[in-house]
Amino acid sequence: WKAAWGGFEGNGKVAVGDAQRDLACATATVDVGLSIFAPRNVEELSRVLKPNGIVVVASPNETHLNELREMSTKGQLDGCTFLNAASNKKAKVTEQMTKDGWFQEVECVEVTQVMRLTKNDVADILGMGPSAFHAKNETENENENENENENENENENENERNDDSVFGAGGANRVDVTNAFVIQTFRRKQTASSVVPLSDSE
Repeated sequence: WKAAWGGFEGNGKVAVGDAQRDLACATATVDVGLSIFAPRNVEELSRVLKPNGIVVVASPNETHLNELREMSTKGQLDGCTFLNAASNKKAKVTEQMTKDGWFQEVECVEVTQVMRLTKNDVADILGMGPSAFHAKNETENENENENENENENENENENERNDDSVFGAGGANRVDVTNAFVIQTFRRKQTASSVVPLSDSE
């Protein structure tokens, strides 16, 4: 990742796009691609990156947000539900990025820290992650009667959830949550059989 930022000297241009679709960039024009906690289209990244260009992929580790998943299982997050973390994420990213022969992994850094989160922080994390996406799809597939029954159950159990909430009755408590992720750097090969080591470009 150090190589990803080296050499720009404030003159770099940034473009944001959906990496699962065709990218609005000409072929072999991009120096650095970033994929942060998101799916990616390896074929498109290979197309738009210059030879020896860099892709930096950040993905959650298996212990990422573990405390929130445990709390949600126990009904302690005021109705918020978090999905289980995908296993072997780092190995899966490596396999996806390297299987077609255009990228080679040149650096891997694992980061673990503790965050002290408010109730609003937890809601924000839920809203921008896969748990919210799956919850939305499930809700859209339910019929009107099922939604009404769920709303009734929510109202009946609201006081009970508040009593069990880790945030306390007033929602002012903070919770300590593990933030664990992997930063993997991949270099695009000039050809399918050659690669420039990361250290040679620094």
